[in-house]
Amino acid sequence: MKMRISILLFIALFVWGPSIWADDSQTIEVVVVKKDCLVNICKKFLEDPRKWRKIAIMNRLPNPDLIFPDQKLIFPVDLLRGTPIEGEVTFIKGNVMTQEKESGDWRALRLNERVGQGSGLKTGDEGTIEITYEDRAALLLRPNTTLKINKAASKGPSHFIRELYLRSGRTISKLKEATGRSSQFEIHSPSAIIATRGTVFRVWVDDQAETRSEVLKGVVGVEAMKQTVEVNEGEGTLVRANEAPHQPRKLLSAPGLIDAKSIYKTVPLKFRSGGIEGASSFRGMLSRDSDFKDVVYDQVVKPGEIIEIAGIDDGAYFLQIQSVDSDGLEGLPSAPLSVKVRVNPLPPYLQTPVEGAEYRGNKVEFKWLKVKDAVSYHLQVAEDREFSSLVIDKDTIKDTEYTATSLGVKTYFFRVSSIAVDDYEGAASENQTCVMG
Repeated sequence: MKMRISILLFIALFVWGPSIWADDSQTIEVVVVKKDCLVNICKKFLEDPRKWRKIAIMNRLPNPDLIFPDQKLIFPVDLLRGTPIEGEVTFIKGNVMTQEKESGDWRALRLNERVGQGSGLKTGDEGTIEITYEDRAALLLRPNTTLKINKAASKGPSHFIRELYLRSGRTISKLKEATGRSSQFEIHSPSAIIATRGTVFRVWVDDQAETRSEVLKGVVGVEAMKQTVEVNEGEGTLVRANEAPHQPRKLLSAPGLIDAKSIYKTVPLKFRSGGIEGASSFRGMLSRDSDFKDVVYDQVVKPGEIIEIAGIDDGAYFLQIQSVDSDGLEGLPSAPLSVKVRVNPLPPYLQTPVEGAEYRGNKVEFKWLKVKDAVSYHLQVAEDREFSSLVIDKDTIKDTEYTATSLGVKTYFFRVSSIAVDDYEGAASENQTCVMG
């Protein structure tokens, strides 16, 4: 007798009705009715209808053509035909382009747009984009990255399939913790396949088609040349073109930040990395956010070199540094260090006295140019260049000049700083001297 599946069941299946899905076992239960057969049911619901035999075996059907009204059939979720899903652009910076069809034109992508399977993504020199899906999985593309979303589909409320092709560049994937076979996430590259469920990991492909995978949380499998290695948390592996994956190795630990300040009153910002055995270089980054999506500076230096960051606007930032080993695998990142850059108001330009000027008597007039954003000035005059022996310490000067009297016969050191409306005092001018004779 041929049976027919209920129309209501068909609708429920494709709107992911909660009564249909059994999350723990990752199967669905189908109740059949009259005038249909197993093959036709599989044509409607399986991604590959030719796997109807597997369904018959799974349900212990001696005769697949012989099914009965109210009979319950079990279908594995991962065999079902998926519903395409889209990711939302939750962060974007700089030049980011998308291509909706492989032969189509590239166009600029915007915040809050949605991208689906088949879309190509390309970031420019300073471009960064984050794509976030409904299951909270997030994919971040760094500058100069080209990627295609080959597949993005859901097969239930907690079963998601994503297959990406990373042609070149750097990505960071952040996936929710997985249970069982709830989701599948793969990144293909010219030299490897990285497969995972529930993790945080980096993948980058260089111009030699070499693929590096670094796992910050969870576990990934890396496959190349029909060989697979398991890369655990805190490990990484390298895959060269036409080679099997290297044996996973422990990622280098995070170096310390040396000479980093919590407040920078002058630029460039300068700091160094601590020494880490096995590090061939260090990557330092400055970002506007602690997740390091909005990176404003990214530099790789050799051990011992000073990292200098110039051209930075006033504001709050985060510093981070990580080691890089001889194979180019980047280590664990240091904890984000919160820093504040406040260059303005700038130090005043001193007009008088000129450096080393000599004066007769005990009176000298200090003058400087007006500074934008300054509401007052702070003048210090000392007997030593360290300004530990102050003879004048005046921080409420509203004008751009001040006359000092009763100065004894000796050499004095002086400097002036600007004060903003919020009482923030900027960096002082360079130390200068005058001689009272």
